[in-house]
Amino acid sequence: MKHALTIAAGVLCASLNTTYAQQSGTYTTYIAGKPAVVDQWKATTEAGALKTEAALGSPGSVPSQRAVTVAVNHRPKSFALVAGDQELIGVDFNGATIKLRVQGQAERELPTKATMVLENLLWHQFVFLLDQYDETKGGLQSFQALLPSRALDYPVTVERVGTPSYQSSGVTIKTIRYRIVANNALTFDMWTDEARVPLLFYNDAQQLKVVREGSEGLADAALVNAPKPAEYHPPDYVSAASFREQPTDQFRPRHLVSRRLTRADHRDVALPAHPPTLRP
Repeated sequence: MKHALTIAAGVLCASLNTTYAQQSGTYTTYIAGKPAVVDQWKATTEAGALKTEAALGSPGSVPSQRAVTVAVNHRPKSFALVAGDQELIGVDFNGATIKLRVQGQAERELPTKATMVLENLLWHQFVFLLDQYDETKGGLQSFQALLPSRALDYPVTVERVGTPSYQSSGVTIKTIRYRIVANNALTFDMWTDEARVPLLFYNDAQQLKVVREGSEGLADAALVNAPKPAEYHPPDYVSAASFREQPTDQFRPRHLVSRRLTRADHRDVALPAHPPTLRP
């Protein structure tokens, strides 16, 4: 997620919603070089609303979950994560409060300062972060995001750090590169196309790479000098097989891969290196 700035920022901002209205794609998350989760998404806009819909699952299998996120006038409106006809997590925003529904629990009303939803491994949701990033202003900008699976707000900063171009199979790929820091702990880089649709995410310390289908050449070129993934099998909580609800006590990760936020340990990482897993 790392050249002089030549982008016409105003044009980008003006075209953002139009671009997303025509967009769909597939992200594959790789952990230690192995595919773990597939995120098939589409984004639409209508009357000031930006809506994303995604099918989520293990590589090579039928998607097992669906996620729907809606923002209106650049602010979150709702989020839902469902499996079949069962709602696993649901959030409705109402100003400075949310109504949170978690399967098996009573609905709760909680305060929030979040201006977007960024759930674990739902990479398509970063269109909401870019929707709020002021390209004209540029520089380091700060936001608050909601992690629905933990019912927590956490800080996110994003900075445009360059507009690198790469060569792949004789084709020049023009990108915009951003650096993102989640919860003051997890730093990763994101490459987008010139319309600010994310193509690639990368964090070497977490052995985490996310590639949009069709951007494999970009990933090879941009990460040519990146460390090779270590040869190990990810633990259950980051494996494709764990992309479903799990009992609370199964998760006490203290591993290279990002840890979950807890109220008692603010050093824990908010995003995003394991599938959305319900932990009351």
